[in-house]
Amino acid sequence: MLTRIVFLLLCFIPLNIWAIHDPKTTGAQALGMGNIGVVGTHFNAVFNNQAALAYFTNIAAGINYDQGFFTDKSLSTKSGAFILPTGSGTFGVHLSYFGHQNYNEQKVAIAYGKALGKRLAIGVELDYFRSFIGGDYGSADAVSFEIALYSKLSESLELGAHIINPIGAKIGHQNPENIPIAFQFGLLYHIDHKLRLATEVEKILDQKANYKFGLEYQIVEQFVFRAGVATQPTLFTFGFGLKLKDFYFDMGTGFHQTLGFTPRVSLLYIIK
Repeated sequence: MLTRIVFLLLCFIPLNIWAIHDPKTTGAQALGMGNIGVVGTHFNAVFNNQAALAYFTNIAAGINYDQGFFTDKSLSTKSGAFILPTGSGTFGVHLSYFGHQNYNEQKVAIAYGKALGKRLAIGVELDYFRSFIGGDYGSADAVSFEIALYSKLSESLELGAHIINPIGAKIGHQNPENIPIAFQFGLLYHIDHKLRLATEVEKILDQKANYKFGLEYQIVEQFVFRAGVATQPTLFTFGFGLKLKDFYFDMGTGFHQTLGFTPRVSLLYIIK
């Protein structure tokens, strides 16, 4: 009975705030800046824009924890990734897990980013999705892909674009559910070496466009502050990043007027 109640509740939660199978930025850094993920050449590009991986030059591993808008911690999302630069491009692998033993969603992906010169890079990702519901429901899986573009238009301006599930893959057999098709486009502007401004438009097919705005300010070399806003749903965000030698710790939180705060933390280790 509990499993069925949880499943019914999830069906009525807005798609863009919970499910792994729905487009969702990953990482506390993104959330702190208004949930902007399509621009920036940092570690979480492995989740959010595979083309930007081409500009990430270190072997690295990281984990993320996202509580979402749930009070039940068992409905959080955990994710991890590993990045390996090579002479022919940068490879990444990541996995995510949402839910608990009676209801969960999983995603496993292999990503690749390749620079086509100094100013342009392309990226692709192969995705495997799996959903599980306890009791008599069982599990279902699906395969899809993502494509991405990243351009350093100048020393101060960067552009990112990302398409998720362009083939419109569905998950399930008897009553298949759509995995949303999504388009993301963003700009990142470096005002100077300390202050960055970013904006992103995210359009999930059959939903209103989500407009996002964010900033990041480096107070000292080891500490940065972030803030942002998004429109679908209306979300005010802030966060910070802390550098401790080869470790990076990020925390971000968003405030929804009805659902309250949603915390997200990330830990990254870079092997130089």
